[in-house]
Amino acid sequence: MEKLGDQVNILEVQSAREVSRELANLTGVRHETPQVIILRDGKAVWNASHFDVKADDVLKAVQSNS
Repeated sequence: MEKLGDQVNILEVQSAREVSRELANLTGVRHETPQVIILRDGKAVWNASHFDVKADDVLKAVQSNS
């Protein structure tokens, strides 16, 4: 994710279950770790988890959903 610089914000929720639940409630995306969720106007427009989390794919998703 370092490749993406200031295009992303990292939220680590493993130790904050309430934050994890609230994020899932707001986005409709079930929490998995590791996971990337791209939000636009408060809505999840792309997500991936585990072995599908690849920086190049995240970058493409960020750029295509800008």
